[in-house]
Amino acid sequence: FDPRLVRSDITEGHPGVPLRMRFVVMEASNCAPLPGARVDVWQTRADGYYSGYPGQGDARNVDTSGGTFMRGTQLADARGEAIFRSVYPGWYPGRTVHVHFKVFIDDKSLLTGQMYFPDALSQYIFANVGAYRRKTARNTFNGNDGLALSDTTRGGFCDIREEADHYLATLIVG
Repeated sequence: FDPRLVRSDITEGHPGVPLRMRFVVMEASNCAPLPGARVDVWQTRADGYYSGYPGQGDARNVDTSGGTFMRGTQLADARGEAIFRSVYPGWYPGRTVHVHFKVFIDDKSLLTGQMYFPDALSQYIFANVGAYRRKTARNTFNGNDGLALSDTTRGGFCDIREEADHYLATLIVG
């Protein structure tokens, strides 16, 4: 836990299509909201790189060690909601478009998962927004990503809609 990452805006000024991620944390047994649940997120920026890691990219020459972009923590409000301001995530070879998350209910209870996005929207953004254009073609989609395929209930696939100045991705976590 890094208290400096308790923030709603995780972009640190990096470019991309504006995205708001809304996590709704609920008790699965009775659908009651879980206020105070801690939600941690981390994702790639538009060019497909994570903060905090050396050896990224095709040539393994991108080092973002010490970086904190596209990482954040929020506590769920009275409605069980935690909202992050971000950009639509990029991609990297071998994985479909996703955002990692962990939900901490208390010191011993947590859920780790990934939020997935519609392939058609991802392809549209990647083809039309400069921050996402890459030399190599995307090779992994929701239908051939092993982790996305293991989500047989499709519970990690977000509901996404276009707002006036951003996309809003919602995921209910029980």
